[in-house]
Amino acid sequence: MRALTLILLTISALSISGLAQQSKYPFQDHNLPLEQRVDNIISLLTLDEKIAVFANPAVPRLGIPGYGSAEGIHQVVLRGGMRGGQAIPTTSFSQVYGMGSTWDPDLIERAGAVMGYEARYVTQSEKYKRPTLVLWGPTSDLARDPRWGRNDESYGEDAFLVGTMATAFARGIQGSDPRYWQAAALLK
Repeated sequence: MRALTLILLTISALSISGLAQQSKYPFQDHNLPLEQRVDNIISLLTLDEKIAVFANPAVPRLGIPGYGSAEGIHQVVLRGGMRGGQAIPTTSFSQVYGMGSTWDPDLIERAGAVMGYEARYVTQSEKYKRPTLVLWGPTSDLARDPRWGRNDESYGEDAFLVGTMATAFARGIQGSDPRYWQAAALLK
């Protein structure tokens, strides 16, 4: 239980790292060790909040926003629609099977990096302020059965190719900073 809570709270704490100007709580102090920051968050949460973070890590009382999510297999999909808000245009790359046919993991990593950057920008920009730090992608399923109906979400039918491309895409989304992710890739 503590490990899962630690993971969720760490993501939440890191998601506000660029947003907090003054440290009201020790977990907002970037100079403290991560373990100490997480321990502080856990000590401040009520039992109901500890349970609630499994579904939504936002804790408004402590100034911790939700990290938001969006479809992200070949584009950060940010529609407007029923929930309000405006649609936000983002870069659209080839369908995943088209990207797989390149057999170029460096190219796929660069595409992931663009998507991770766009997700971070939309989350932190004054213009949008729309939390989108978790991208639902890449897809790691193999496209071996034409009846599946979602073959367009797979890099192909070869396990080595799919694993290599999915890893490169996730690495691109998450970025190269040794301490903070640009965005989080949620493998499908």
